[in-house]
Amino acid sequence: MLAAYCLVKLRNSTGVENFEFKIGGILGSPQKEGEWDLNLTAALANGNNTLVENSVSSVLFTIAALPILLALKAPAIVAVTVDGVKQPPGQVQLPVAAGAHSLSVPITAQVDNTTRLKFDSWSDGFPSPNRTVEINSSTSYEATYATQYLLTVSSQAGSATGQGWYDSGSIAKFSVGDSQPMSGPLGLLGGKFRFQGWYEGSKLQTNSSADMIVMDKPHTLTANWQPDYTLPLIITGALAIILVLAYLIIRRRATTKTTKVGPG
Repeated sequence: MLAAYCLVKLRNSTGVENFEFKIGGILGSPQKEGEWDLNLTAALANGNNTLVENSVSSVLFTIAALPILLALKAPAIVAVTVDGVKQPPGQVQLPVAAGAHSLSVPITAQVDNTTRLKFDSWSDGFPSPNRTVEINSSTSYEATYATQYLLTVSSQAGSATGQGWYDSGSIAKFSVGDSQPMSGPLGLLGGKFRFQGWYEGSKLQTNSSADMIVMDKPHTLTANWQPDYTLPLIITGALAIILVLAYLIIRRRATTKTTKVGPG
């Protein structure tokens, strides 16, 4: 049996007093579910704390004690942690005690290697994935997420930029240099790779070395290059001509010298 007492002085000259009481406080927290039969009794006492005759009155009533429910909603792959306990992913409904409770969700949730979900906010606008809420009645919270896609850029020459995660529907910018020097002797002679276009699979996406793409899905872009041997060929051709000329000049001088040195 539970009992609660309250002793107050009369303040209303009309003889009518108004009182409010909290059922939850009487039943305790957390309260036991089910129906409760309650008896509210009021009485008057004189200055000597003696009950005034015929002043006692009682009211019998029944209440249904319902649990406080915390409803949580998140994407199917996201699990909400409540007071340090990880819940099943998706939607859950938990009976909780009145008071403060901690909620947390991951900042990102991986769908696959090229698609993920990124935390946006709670349904009441709270911007952080970790929070503390005060719960005094059944309530619900939803963790909302934005879908993100991965842009992958690759290039065998130079350094491509733009790779990363982007919100679905956003614009991603990517770029690479128009030309890149070759390595080794050919590079020393001015050999270059010249940019020919960005391809996704076998399909040409753009001929521009710097462009943008709508991230309506994951994209993988590869820079295509064409070797340019123009300058090495010119240099090596020129060197070959010079060497041939030098050889001819030296041979001619040698022949002339041999002719002059004959017997006198």
